[in-house]
Amino acid sequence: MVMHSHREIETFKMAKDLLAKNNFFALSGPLGAGKTRFAKGLAQALGITDNIISPTYVLETEYKIFDSDKLFIHIDCYRMETFDELLRLGIEKRIKHKDVIVIEWADKFKFEIRNLKFENKIAWVNIELGEKENERIITII
Repeated sequence: MVMHSHREIETFKMAKDLLAKNNFFALSGPLGAGKTRFAKGLAQALGITDNIISPTYVLETEYKIFDSDKLFIHIDCYRMETFDELLRLGIEKRIKHKDVIVIEWADKFKFEIRNLKFENKIAWVNIELGEKENERIITII
């Protein structure tokens, strides 16, 4: 499915709609395309009011989902060199716990992520810059 977003609120709505079917989001796209904005939309849809920023340097950030025993886990693979780094963050345990997980730069480990055991479908989300200034082309697989 390919969608076009021209405003942040449209991107947030797309993220919210995907939450109905998915709890794992693998994001890809060039620098500045909107991966973190998409993650913000997911967090907002979950009722998280914290300021969501990309965890590029800390690799991961956790946020408590209100009225739930689940967490919103935001991971950035940009600086990771091996899939083992992602495993050391406890990704398999979190998948089993059914936390909501969003991984930026997931395409670095596409094959390995596909081989993890999931009960729910993974939403593979690619975000590209469009021709217009605020346009984003969002492809969901």
